[in-house]
Amino acid sequence: MPTRRKVPDPVMLRPPVPLMQPRPVPVLPAEDGMPGGVVYEIKLDGVRCCAARTEAGVELWSRRARGLNGRFPEVLPALADLLASGVVLDGELCAFRGGRLAFTELLRSPRSRAADGVAVSYVVWDVLAVPGRDVRGLPLVERRELLAEVLAEARPPVERVMATRSRETALGWYRDLHSVGVEGLVCKAAAAPYRPESASWVKLRHAETTDAELVGIVGDPARPEAVLARLPDGRQATTSPRLTVVQAHQVAQAVRGRLRPDSEKSSRVHWVAEPRPVAEVLLGSGRHGRARFVRMRPEE
Repeated sequence: MPTRRKVPDPVMLRPPVPLMQPRPVPVLPAEDGMPGGVVYEIKLDGVRCCAARTEAGVELWSRRARGLNGRFPEVLPALADLLASGVVLDGELCAFRGGRLAFTELLRSPRSRAADGVAVSYVVWDVLAVPGRDVRGLPLVERRELLAEVLAEARPPVERVMATRSRETALGWYRDLHSVGVEGLVCKAAAAPYRPESASWVKLRHAETTDAELVGIVGDPARPEAVLARLPDGRQATTSPRLTVVQAHQVAQAVRGRLRPDSEKSSRVHWVAEPRPVAEVLLGSGRHGRARFVRMRPEE
C-alpha cells in the first residue's frame, strides 16, 4: 500500500506575536539615512492590529495581545476572502467619517458605528508570514514584494498603506494630509528584517502624545473635570485644562463600573480599579510641565 505524503502545515506563525514599534525623531531621515535606504509611510490614527488566517479562521490581535474580532467584525469577511491559511499581517484598524480619520469612533460598538455609517478599514504595511513560511527575517523590501502579492486582490475595507521612497513626496504628505487626520510619517530601513527589539523604524508626528494609565478622576463620575494619569516614568499628573464635554463623556464611559468602592464619598477624587484604562496625554516641557488630556485609547 503506497505511503500517503504528509501535507506540510501552512501555518508557521501563530499570533499573538511581538510587533515592531517606531521610536520618535524630530526630523525626517534622509533618503540614504537608513540601511538600504528609507521607506516612508503615512502614520495613521487607529488601533494597531495583527491579522492572521489560521485553521480557526481570521484572528485579529492588538499590540498587547488582546483579541479584537468581537470589536471590529467589519473587516473579518474581507480578510477571510482574501487571506490564505498561514498569512500573518501587520497594520492598523482605522475609522473614517466624512472623509476623515475618526479615531474616537473606534471606541464605539460595532452596532453604533454601523448605525451612523462609520467605515472601518484595515490598512496593512507588512507581512510576517505566508503559507508555510515565517518571513520576518527577510529585508523590508522583500516583505513588501510578498505583501503586494498577498494583497493583489484586496479591496476596501482592506488596503495597503501609502508609501514612497521619495523624501520630498513624504514631506508633502506630512504637510497636506494632516487636515484629514494623518498623524505624521513612519520611516523604515528598507534592508532591515522584522525584529521588535531593533530601532529600524522611526516616526515623525505633528504632536507626540504619551500613553498613560488612568488611575483616578476628579469631580462627578458622570462628568469628570480632570483625570489622574500615571506616566510611563512613574510620575502621577492631574490633567489640565478642564475636560471638554466630549472628553468628559469618553472618560465617564471608560471608568463606568471600575471606580473603587473605597474612594471617599466626600472626596472629589475617585480611584479606578485594575485593570485600568489607558489615556493619551500631551506633556508640556520640563519635568513639571502640565499634562493635557487628549483622548481615551481603546483597550488593546
